[in-house]
Amino acid sequence: MMKAERRPSKAWQRKCVARWRLLSAQGLDLQAAAAEIGVSANDLAAWSRGSSSAPLLIPVCIEDETEQRKLVVVLRCGARVEGLSLEDVVEFVRRLT
Repeated sequence: MMKAERRPSKAWQRKCVARWRLLSAQGLDLQAAAAEIGVSANDLAAWSRGSSSAPLLIPVCIEDETEQRKLVVVLRCGARVEGLSLEDVVEFVRRLT
């Protein structure tokens, strides 16, 4: 009896497309990006065509900035988190591990 292939979740597809956009901005072509992500180039191309044009980052306005914060965390995937205190960074890293 053959196993039915599971389709990747929409969340996984969005993450792959976001990673491809980052790699594409760094100069990688579709084939190389798909190989690095671990998916087929055909799937990645199809997912990118089907992805919404909604922004990957949403602007946030902070009303009260009484405390100066200078720490920045940059994740391997390229995501950047700015304006953290040392305590915030420690908590952030603790939650990631």
